[in-house]
Amino acid sequence: MRLRLVAALLPLCTGCASAIVDDDIATGDDELVGDSDLSSPTGSFTYFQITADLRKCPAPGCGGWFVQRLNHTATECWNGEYGDTCYVPWLDWSQARLSDESRATLLDACVQGANAPGTIAIVRGHMGDERNAFVLTEAWIAETAAVSSGPFVRITDNGMRCLQAPCPSLTEKRLNSHRSVDIAELDLSAAGLTVEQTEALLAAEASPRGILVAGHRYDYYENGQFAHGRAVTAAYRKLPEGRTCGTPDGALAQ
Repeated sequence: MRLRLVAALLPLCTGCASAIVDDDIATGDDELVGDSDLSSPTGSFTYFQITADLRKCPAPGCGGWFVQRLNHTATECWNGEYGDTCYVPWLDWSQARLSDESRATLLDACVQGANAPGTIAIVRGHMGDERNAFVLTEAWIAETAAVSSGPFVRITDNGMRCLQAPCPSLTEKRLNSHRSVDIAELDLSAAGLTVEQTEALLAAEASPRGILVAGHRYDYYENGQFAHGRAVTAAYRKLPEGRTCGTPDGALAQ
């Protein structure tokens, strides 16, 4: 994996990046979800931005959450209608099995996201049948306060190794899409990551689940070869699972 980082962290790589270019993985709302993907921890579907509803009125009329399908202009709500976002009064935590600490971290991030540009909290899940709940299966939060822009993708190490750069050793999959492409490097300089966060990102990128990032495509030439890269605007870490003391399995919580 090749990284571009600010000089204060690591030396710049030797490739010469161009400006942001057209991103063939970024466009389109045309894909349908396959059932096999829904149950796969490495699947690319059912990812949503989630923010807290800070309106003041008696629940469940408000005070819940807004969810928005990532990389799509419309989200299907529990009643089958489509909107920019969907309001859900309840969260079903039973399938996510987040620890109490992870759950609190996610809820804090939802509040931050309600008043911030970009995406702070991401959940994977689906609309439930009971009491208009949203059923969570996993949760991710932004590593830094950097403002996300560009499409959201999952990055994984595809195992390719080359004798010289550029080497397309990373596969990026557009979230909520079947689209994917191999790239040769990530530019993390705009994401505001510390050395420790960068090291954790590298370790997670090598796992089957990979990492989630938002960013923009760039192209560059190195050693006479053309290659793709992605300039990361925001990086996300998965919140760990664990024993939950406060809410029984299957319970709905606001």
